[in-house]
Amino acid sequence: MKILDLMILTILLYTTVYSQEVTYLKCDSLKTQADMNYCFKENYNRATNELEQTWQKVLFSLKRNRQRINNNVVKDDSEYVKSVIKRQENIEQSVLMSQNKWAEYMESNCGIQAALYYGGSMQSMQIDGCKFDIIQQRIKELLLLIDDLNK
Repeated sequence: MKILDLMILTILLYTTVYSQEVTYLKCDSLKTQADMNYCFKENYNRATNELEQTWQKVLFSLKRNRQRINNNVVKDDSEYVKSVIKRQENIEQSVLMSQNKWAEYMESNCGIQAALYYGGSMQSMQIDGCKFDIIQQRIKELLLLIDDLNK
């Protein structure tokens, strides 16, 4: 019964993580700076949520791959098996490190926008727009990674 419960929970988690679609506001027709600032902030917040959903998919795929390896190599300690386990560990470490480095890059790169528009009414819009664009690109990269992990 516990295995069945685990399978059902996994299916529910997988379905929840993979089924949410994000819609974005159209900001190009707004007239006031306050409206544009709000719109860009809202889209940035939505993109951040979409990124988090995508990141959860990456973690799910990594965990599933680890479980597959563990299930298939329970008592085998050959050099090949050790290399497969080591490869998986390297992949997991690299994915986590790349996400941390990416976050640093986004903050640093969008910090330039903060400096360029410092004190102006467009500053927050420029920062949020910068982060939104970078997050959208990262989501595409992570989705490709998920495809690779699931092969």
